[in-house]
Amino acid sequence: MLNKEFKIFLPILTILIIGVLYFLSYSYSPKWNFNWKGIRPEIKDSIKSLDEYGEITSNAVGYSGRTPNQWHRQHWILKNANKEEFLKLIEYPSGTVKAIAYEGLLRDEKFDHKFDLITKSLNDTLTFVHYSFSYGGTAFMLSDYVINFIGNINNELPPSNIKDYPKLNLSKKQLASVNNTFRMRKEKLDYYKKEYLKTIK
Repeated sequence: MLNKEFKIFLPILTILIIGVLYFLSYSYSPKWNFNWKGIRPEIKDSIKSLDEYGEITSNAVGYSGRTPNQWHRQHWILKNANKEEFLKLIEYPSGTVKAIAYEGLLRDEKFDHKFDLITKSLNDTLTFVHYSFSYGGTAFMLSDYVINFIGNINNELPPSNIKDYPKLNLSKKQLASVNNTFRMRKEKLDYYKKEYLKTIK
C-alpha cells in the first residue's frame, strides 16, 4: 500500500524538486558566497544598502537637484571603512561596491600600490558602474570610472563635481602604461558591454 502511494506521489515530488532546483539556479548570485570575514557589521550593513540601491550618485540627482541618501551613504563608507575592508570589497561582485572600494583605496595616502590597483581595474572588463547625476545617468566600465572619474588621469569623461582628486603619484612610465591599456579596453567596449549584459539575470 505504501509503495503504491509512493509511486503515485513520485512524479509530483520529482517535479517539485526540479522546480526548486531551477528556481535556485536562476536566482543564484555570486554575492551569496562573498566572505564577509574581517568586515565590521556597520560597514557590512552600509555596503548591502549601497548595493541594493544599485548605483553611485552625485550630490544632486534629478531636476529638483535633491541629495539622495545614497550619496551620504557613499561618503560615510569612504570615511569609515579601512584599507583592509576596501581591499576585500574590490572583490565584491557589484560595480557599485567595487567603485566605492577603489575610490577608498585611491584616496588613502598611505596606500602605496595605486598603479597595481588601477591595473587590476583595467583587467576587470565585465564590471560596469552605473552613475546618476542631476540631469540623468550613465554606465561605464569600472576602469573608466577609476581612471577618469576618480583619478582624472586622461579626462575623457564629462567634468564631475569632484574637485579633490586623489594623489596617485604615478610615474610617466606608469601613466603611459595605464593610458595604453585603457585605450585598448575602450576599443573593445561594445564587446565588453555585450558580455556584461549576459551576466545580468
